[in-house]
Amino acid sequence: QKARCSCEELVVLLNNVMDGSRLEVDAGIKPVLLESISLSEMVKSVIDLIQPQLTHEHRAVQSSIPADLYVQADPLRLRQVLLNVSVNALKYSPQDTPITYSAHTIIDQSPWTVVHITDKGKGIVPEEQSRIFQRFYRLERDVNSPIRGSGLGLYISRRLIEAMGGKIWVESSGIPGEGSTFRIQLPSVP
Repeated sequence: QKARCSCEELVVLLNNVMDGSRLEVDAGIKPVLLESISLSEMVKSVIDLIQPQLTHEHRAVQSSIPADLYVQADPLRLRQVLLNVSVNALKYSPQDTPITYSAHTIIDQSPWTVVHITDKGKGIVPEEQSRIFQRFYRLERDVNSPIRGSGLGLYISRRLIEAMGGKIWVESSGIPGEGSTFRIQLPSVP
């Protein structure tokens, strides 16, 4: 079981390195891959993927995403980003704490939908919040911790979201237990 888990981690690491390399060469997502996606259905599919870990760690999931919210995105890449942020929320927050998904629409010259993924972990101090989206960057406190990571997941997520015309950022006080909220903004579909 340990060998299988280690192999799975290596596959994820290799895929992240390859995705990072491809993004350096070609940052674009072809417009033909963009389509109208039901945000609530996409988040539900991601929750289904992480359900075994949620059950194992006795975590509650709260999702309040209106069924009528649709975004313009590449479905495979959006799932990849939502899954990456969700897995990070699980990795960097204690068992028995909830993960919350919510979304709302804003109007800023054109309509946007903002997805929020919130955990109750250690949080990220404001000085490090912009750096966590850089390639190979990991928080100093996590470099020698048992929590494994490549420092590529959030970099890849940022590049993919930007290629879809959106943006991603984090909000956190950096106070342990208050956690972090990752926000992903994408074009809304009326």
